[in-house]
Amino acid sequence: MVNMSKESRGRPHPLNLQAIVLVVPNGEEYNTLEHQLAKWAIENKVIKLVLGDSAHREIVSRSTDLIRFLAGMCEKDEPLEDNSIVSKAGVTPNEYCLKAEHLLLAWKTCTSKADAAVSDEVYQLLVSILPNLSNDLALPLIHEIQNSLKGGADKKDHLFEVAEFCSTLASSNPMDIDAGANAGGNSSVAVISDEARAAVLKLLWSVLTHPGASSLKCYEELKAYVTNELRVEPIGKVHRETFLGSCKETLTVNARKITGAESIDEILALRMVKLTRFVLEACPRDQAVVLVTADNASLAVLLFRELTAYLNRRAVSLASPQLKKQTSSMVSADNHHQLALSERLHIIRYAYGLSDRADMSSHQLDHLWSLCAVPGDREALMIFLANAANAEMGPAAMAMNPALNDTSLQTQQSHSVSSHSKQPLLAAYSDEVRVYAFQNLFCASSFDWEQLGEGAYQSFQLLFKSLKRETRTSLTSQGPALDALWKICLEAGNDDVASQAMKDLLAVYSAIASTERQQASIPNAWNKSRVNSSTPGSLSGSRMESLAQRVFQCLVRVKEGLEADDPAAERSAERCLRILNASIGNSSGESTMDSIPAGDVNFSLPMSDPSSASVSEVLRTVPHGMRGQACYRTIVIMARRTPTQNQVANSSGAAPTLPPIRDEAGNLIVCHTNGAGRQAAPKQSNFRFSL
Repeated sequence: MVNMSKESRGRPHPLNLQAIVLVVPNGEEYNTLEHQLAKWAIENKVIKLVLGDSAHREIVSRSTDLIRFLAGMCEKDEPLEDNSIVSKAGVTPNEYCLKAEHLLLAWKTCTSKADAAVSDEVYQLLVSILPNLSNDLALPLIHEIQNSLKGGADKKDHLFEVAEFCSTLASSNPMDIDAGANAGGNSSVAVISDEARAAVLKLLWSVLTHPGASSLKCYEELKAYVTNELRVEPIGKVHRETFLGSCKETLTVNARKITGAESIDEILALRMVKLTRFVLEACPRDQAVVLVTADNASLAVLLFRELTAYLNRRAVSLASPQLKKQTSSMVSADNHHQLALSERLHIIRYAYGLSDRADMSSHQLDHLWSLCAVPGDREALMIFLANAANAEMGPAAMAMNPALNDTSLQTQQSHSVSSHSKQPLLAAYSDEVRVYAFQNLFCASSFDWEQLGEGAYQSFQLLFKSLKRETRTSLTSQGPALDALWKICLEAGNDDVASQAMKDLLAVYSAIASTERQQASIPNAWNKSRVNSSTPGSLSGSRMESLAQRVFQCLVRVKEGLEADDPAAERSAERCLRILNASIGNSSGESTMDSIPAGDVNFSLPMSDPSSASVSEVLRTVPHGMRGQACYRTIVIMARRTPTQNQVANSSGAAPTLPPIRDEAGNLIVCHTNGAGRQAAPKQSNFRFSL
């Protein structure tokens, strides 16, 4: 049929041909060349020869067009106008076409064939014809493949074959979520019916949650494919809720197993925790918030309960060697315990950071703190608490606030930002709980820093700086915070941690002195006068007295430790001296004015006549800490006569008698006359004095 409009008549134009009916004799509609070819293929069992036991990879690869043609013949024929179901040639409509039994035969070949090359070709064939299959053909095939995971007729679990089929499906459909099925792309998945797509997603989820899925090389590829499928609306929302419900069921069962006596696969339990976050991150931010905060944040609470149950099971296993031998899965989980704990803490951070309607309580933090008693667990928990204490800063906020560009903060936040939502997380607990965690957990007097590393101290430092940044100096310059800094300096087993804590400790004392000087310079409200900050003993006295008192108390404890043969006492003594030396001067003899300002060190001579005092008497008035090798200075003394002394010597003929200058040991330093009474030549001497 040629379609020509009135406007186009009389000038050349392309023809638009449209097929209306087949040009065949009446009654031969089902006996065309296509029908004859399909009839020949089915009657001669060509499909069984191609996909059966005698299948060959080259034959399979060249039979794709034939299989696709036979699949298209399933819905090609329509009833005749007279509603007859059989043509004159005796052919029934859609009689010779691809059947479900042919596809099941192809899958049976994949599971029973030892030749992997043949199986790969069959996988590729099934995936390529999947968009051409009707639901009557696609659904039985997908269901049969899924049943192979549970052990089909041969009672075997064909996880590898199912995973290879799914991998072929994922690699042949690299669908972009932004221009995916909704945009009508060229992807074959775009033309699969909703029923078939739901069946494929269910199959993929069965693979991801299979106990042996951890050994699959294509696991991450399958997750990426499922992510794209879950984001296809509107059916994606239904699938996300369905899969999250499956995760919640498993988490609920695992959260009840706290004694370790129940049999549980810790590898699978950890994977279900990861899949829970995987599904939440596939959701839009609004839906994820609704799912987490529904029923009084039941999902967030469930994740917390699952974590505590895991820690209880591990504690029981470590305390009971017999139980540990019986639970083989726990043994393999021991090798990945840090990863298991870290992943669980990450998803809790994510769940409680989505909305301010879900906050962790101080009771929950106390519970986790008591369960994470092992140094490695305690350090991981401290990193989590420091990361969850503050809201994350997005790229825009970091660009507008360069001062907040903290490297440690960025490092800890890098694990928790959702790549899909691209929205920073909120704080996981309130400001009051943050203060509680810092004072009662991080600064606890019973907290042992012996085996903790730099990650633990960076977490302490992050909370310390965040509170200090909010002008809460009462929390960071005195009380538990200052006690904790002293404790870390003296008791940390890591020297790098102790050194960094020492710098922070001296910075705190320096900040205290600076604050006192600023307060002392403020005019008095009554007489408008200012207090002179350089008055001896006015400011530095309180600061130096506090520091000296702390050092003295520490040295007393060190002495008791040495008497008790404590191996850590000698290390604490060395660090006490380092703190004292750093607060006054460094080991090279250079002045440490950044540590203590010059006006902070004041002392006076107690003698009635300082001019007549000897060097020894003067030195005794200098504090002991300032008479060490670090404070030695070289003084150059040049002895010579003045012009007045020269005139007196010339008139009298005799040199004046001047007392010699001697050092502290009584040795002669400078003599002004020689043995003949004549003027001695100027003499230069270099001596080191302790000042």
